Amino acid sequence: MFVWGGEDNDPPEYGKVFASVNPTSGTSLSDNDKLSLQNLLKSQNVVSIIPEIVDPNYLYVLVKSDVNYDADVTTKSSTDIELLVKVQIIAWTLSSLEQFSRNMRYSKFCKFLDEADDSILGNETTLTIQKHVELTLNHIRSYTIKFENPIYHPHEGHEAVISSSKFGYTKTDGTVVDAYINDDGNGIIRLFEVVDGENSYISEDMGTIDYSKGIVSIKDLLPVSVGGNLLKINTIPANKDILSERNVILKIDTGSSDSIDVTVNAYDPYSSSTAASSTSTSTSTGTSSTSSGGY
Repeated sequence: MFVWGGEDNDPPEYGKVFASVNPTSGTSLSDNDKLSLQNLLKSQNVVSIIPEIVDPNYLYVLVKSDVNYDADVTTKSSTDIELLVKVQIIAWTLSSLEQFSRNMRYSKFCKFLDEADDSILGNETTLTIQKHVELTLNHIRSYTIKFENPIYHPHEGHEAVISSSKFGYTKTDGTVVDAYINDDGNGIIRLFEVVDGENSYISEDMGTIDYSKGIVSIKDLLPVSVGGNLLKINTIPANKDILSERNVILKIDTGSSDSIDVTVNAYDPYSSSTAASSTSTSTSTGTSSTSSGGY
């Protein structure tokens, strides 16, 4: 359990104390379990302080790693090395994440990947953060998505750093299309479909993004379908270290095909490029602003 005072909440709510529980199964407590816990806290609490039970705030981390290894010092194939690195990533999320107050320390993570096998010479790893948003279908709603970390934005007009999974959307002419969202590099959220491989914008003002605070606000969205009722929104963190505050739990979803993307290269010191016997597995959605829409 993680507990914090209302004065430390975002936004502050004075006179309250918040508690969040990381359940042993699933991602949240049932309503009955929350009510029982809240009543227990009330019975042991100062009368003027109101306890409130909130769900953990999961922030998913997507890993893309290019790993170089020395094929001359091992009998293992590139596929073997790739498997060892993936196992190492799973071991990291089990031992170092998935709990309150567990930060993702980039340099330590990269070093841990290098230790997957003695033949590994190094890795180039990029981390993307992802939020899962439960959509209300066939109803107009606004959504506020907090990444709890600043978002990469080196200058105004920079390329899009927000991407999303697809969802069904009805255009003004009545046609239902696969739609996506991204940003315009100037703090505005846009809604688009992909036509002949190009982004065709349905709306260029669907909300805002505060890069420094890591907050995406989507206004008046009317989705008609989405896979699993969950919209996945990706972005690039401003810092290499990803932080976990209050009830945030960092997680690498090892059961999801878009969470881990590993490429293994047999290193050739006499070539400007790696050897051809490289292997790549898992398709990463990344945060590309290309016309594919990200998914």
